[in-house]
This record gives sequence, C-alpha cells and structure tokens, in this order.
Amino acid sequence: MGVGLEEICLEPRRREHEAASDPDTPVATPRVQNTTPFRSDNSSWFWNSLALAYLLSGGYPYDPRLGFLDHVSINQVLGIGLGLRLTQRHQEIRARATLGVVVTLAALLLLRLPASENPEYGRYKLLSYLLLVLPVVLHAELSVHTPRDVRQLLQVTAAAAVVLLVLAIPHMLHLGPGERLTLWGGGPNVFARLVGGGALCAVALASPWKRRRLSFWLLLVPLLLLAGAAILMAGSKAVLLSIAVASVVLSERMGSRRAVRTLSAVLILFLFASLCAQRFVSNAPKDGGVVRMLRAPDIGDRFGSYGSRLRYLEGSWGEIQRHPWFGVGSGGWGNALGLGTGQVYPHNIFLELTCELGVLGLLLVSASLAAFPRRRFDGGSAWHATGIATMALVVYWFTNVQFSGDLVDSRYLWWCLALLEIQARLVNRTLPGSVRGDTGIHCTVLGGGTV
Repeated sequence: MGVGLEEICLEPRRREHEAASDPDTPVATPRVQNTTPFRSDNSSWFWNSLALAYLLSGGYPYDPRLGFLDHVSINQVLGIGLGLRLTQRHQEIRARATLGVVVTLAALLLLRLPASENPEYGRYKLLSYLLLVLPVVLHAELSVHTPRDVRQLLQVTAAAAVVLLVLAIPHMLHLGPGERLTLWGGGPNVFARLVGGGALCAVALASPWKRRRLSFWLLLVPLLLLAGAAILMAGSKAVLLSIAVASVVLSERMGSRRAVRTLSAVLILFLFASLCAQRFVSNAPKDGGVVRMLRAPDIGDRFGSYGSRLRYLEGSWGEIQRHPWFGVGSGGWGNALGLGTGQVYPHNIFLELTCELGVLGLLLVSASLAAFPRRRFDGGSAWHATGIATMALVVYWFTNVQFSGDLVDSRYLWWCLALLEIQARLVNRTLPGSVRGDTGIHCTVLGGGTV
C-alpha cells in the first residue's frame, strides 16, 4: 500500500517527538527573535515603574489629591509619559482576549451611557476604565518577551507595596480608636488590596522556597508581618480572604502540599475567628480597623459594611428583574436604587455589569473571554514560576472585586489577565508541535478548540 500524504507530512514531527522523548538525545532550544524595543535594565525598570504608578493613580481626570500644577495632577503627567512609551511599534498583539474584553466593555459603557440617570459618573467610569486599562495592557505587550520581563514587573509591584508600607508606618503608630489605616485620603480597602497584592508577589517571587538562604527570610518575614499588621489596621476582611485563597492556589501549583494544608487550616480559622473574639471587642468602636476584623458580621445594621452589601444585593436583584436585557445604563445603578448621584456601586463586578449593561452586556463580555488560552505552566517550563505567580495574582484580584470596588477598581484584574495571556501564548509558541496526535500538548481555550 502507498504512503498517504498526511503520513508523509507528519513524519518529521513524529521524529522530533521521538527525539524529545529519548533522554539521551539533546534537545535544541528554540530560537526566539528578540523584538523588545528597550533592553536596558534601567530603561525597562523606569517604564515598568511608570506604568504601575499610573495604574495606582486611579483615574485620568484631574485629582486634587495628586495636584501638581494648576488643574494638572500627577496621574495625568504619568499618563502622558506612558503615552510616549506606547508610540513604539507593536510587533504583535498577543493579549487578544484581554484587549477584546476591554474594548467590548468600553463600547458597551459608551452605548448605554445615554440611558443612564447619572451620566457624569458613567462618563468618569468609561474614561477612567479605558484610559487606565488600555495603556497598561499595551505596555505589557511591549515589555513582556521573556520570564525575566514578567519577574521584573512583579518585582516592581512588590517594591511599590514596600514603599506604601514605609509611608504608612507613622500612621500605624498614631492610629486612633475607631480609625482605619489609609494613605493620602484614599480608601482603606484600596490600600489593603495594594499591600496584599505586593506581599503575594514577594512570596511568589521567592520560589523555590527551599533554596532560599536564611538571610533572605530574615528580610522577607518582617516585611510580611508588617504587611499583615497594615491590612489588619485597614480592616479589610475581603483582602485577607483573597490572600488566603490565592495563597492556596499558589502553593498547590507550586506542588507544596504541606503549605496547602496549612493555608487551608488558616483560612478556616480566619472564617471562625470573629465568633471567638466577639466578646473581647463588643464594647470597642466598631469602625476601627482591627475591631472590624474581630467582630461578628453585623447584618442588622442596614448602613454598615455587611448590611449595606445585603441591601445592595436585594436592590440589584430587583433592578435586574425590571431591566433584565439592557440594564439601567452606565453609572446609573445608584440612582436606580435611590442612593443619589455620587460614585456608588454594588461592590461586586458581576452585579455592577448586569445591573448597568444588562444580561446581554454580561454575556458579551463573557463571550470575549472565549479566546483566552489556558496553560498549566508545568515545572519543566522556564515560565513556570512567573506563570504561577501571575495566576495567583489573577485569583487574588478576581476574589477582591467580588466584595469591594467598582469597575475602575478592577483595573488590576485586567492587567494581570493580560500578563497571564501573553505568557500563555509565548509558552505555546515555544512548545514542540501542535498537530493532534503529535505530542499531545494543546492549548485549549474557554470556548473549546485549540490555538
């Protein structure tokens, strides 16, 4: 019998696979073209720091807290600087799914803006989301080409958390009863989330943990304890819960079963700690950071932290029933519930999108994620440590946005998703063959199929 055309085409690939399976056969390292516009460590550190500082600034409109000149604030200066960075030519768009979500969501916010009873907040949300998320995602496109590039971005994130901690020390020493720790007039939850994200980056970058020297841990452990104290004083239970969940994922992916068991036990103890400590703080001011962490949930207070969220949940469900398909319009959630025209939101990203953009809007945003590649980043890959670290950050920020903040506050989630997607596509590019039946390694996507 003759040899089929398909078998002839697949024969070289089979030989490559057999050679790769033989431990005595040297495996050639695939050559990857270097297309990074800036290879200087100093310049890359500068641009990465500028991009993260812009992301931390929280919005492109003028912010009097960050005033620099008349009607000019530091965040706007950072945005212009990052814009100069983005004038570099993009060789290839790799964060296609993340950019698809960002553009789709921005288009839906624009289309539903005329229907909103609070167009001012709707415009702020649209511009801040688009002008914050899009530039940092494009910056990641320019910057990430090797695991070293991702590691540097994570190091900048951890360094930013250290700077925040150092600046917060005087406030920690003079924090009064009934107060929560914060900086520069920002929200305590925002501060706690940034510190928690940096601490998670530091722990992830320390892997493999067994190979670190004692001097390293003598430096890292005090910083982690300081970060934990700062989060407690900020009084954000959502951040502690997010750290615990992300740490379990990180430890499991790193293959540390003992750490998974320990963290799972700590998580369970954390959930029940307030039941044991309630009697010790029952007479203390309930708005204090540490007291908030130790008190049992006061769901009877309709205007407290827990009662408000339950009230928002009930009101949101009613609005979804009245406006199921297209929602109440961008930024109109607070008006629909009779909460006024300020920047009010349900502290849950799914409720926010469903109420303001409708079920159809939520489905369109979810469909945009169908092209997102999935990759486990196995231990034999050079991307293993950075891929697992980024995955843990995605879990961390995804958990956070279920309990606090609005769409603009979710910007870190989209940035981490972009980093994860870029790494997944780079890993797929360096893997041997993707022909079905060849190596058995495929990059599946959420919607099925392969890329």
